[in-house]
Amino acid sequence: MDSAIRELFEAAKAAQRAAYAYLDRLAVAYIHAALTQLGWLPGQRLTADQLITKLQISRVHARLFVRLLHILDAAGLVRKEGDGWRLDAAAASDPQRLQGEAAGQDALVGAELALLTRCGANLAKVLSGQLDPLELLFPGGDLKMAMRVYRESQIIRRVHTLAQQVMAAIQAQLPARQGLRILEVGAGTGGMTTYLLPHLAAERTQYVFTDIGSAFLLRAAAQLKDYPFVQYKSLDIEKAPAAQGFAGQKYDV
Repeated sequence: MDSAIRELFEAAKAAQRAAYAYLDRLAVAYIHAALTQLGWLPGQRLTADQLITKLQISRVHARLFVRLLHILDAAGLVRKEGDGWRLDAAAASDPQRLQGEAAGQDALVGAELALLTRCGANLAKVLSGQLDPLELLFPGGDLKMAMRVYRESQIIRRVHTLAQQVMAAIQAQLPARQGLRILEVGAGTGGMTTYLLPHLAAERTQYVFTDIGSAFLLRAAAQLKDYPFVQYKSLDIEKAPAAQGFAGQKYDV
């Protein structure tokens, strides 16, 4: 019996690895398609700055664009030559063709696949500044797609579980009457928050849930109403916290 269980466990791990490898291949295909759609021709050797100008990449996304070049380089579709980049003549897989392989992966990475498909198909518009990426993640302010990822993704669930275990260990080491002050930055849909709150001592915990968007705060306040020790505040970490009502505030975590 133990051998059979172990075989099933290993098979499940192999299937999960294959599913994420599929997502990687699909992401690479979308990146390659976006850059060729924007006008990068095979064989052209250009520096990153020249490419940003030629392809009309928004300067807001310049760092992202360079990261995408490195991803294509690792996939063998772009070559780094000195300070320049050359698009290889070898064609990447067609995203539409790869989508035909999605049927076997949907049960394992369906949430990630839905989000990748939506974002990948619109990558060229995002890079050129024609489309706000937040509209892809939260269309019309709808959080359902992002929440599905945070709820179903195996990797994210593992990360949340680790965070839960770390927080429990911190709390266990505190003296009996010492409080715990926690600040969550960019709490978003509250995916990690919901993992942590049930394991915190309500009578000695101060938990501040923050995000840049008020929609997240309003939704979280309704979703987490059973945890009165949670406060909800707007915080943009690209600006001075003191000017946003956090002057003199101190947190343990």
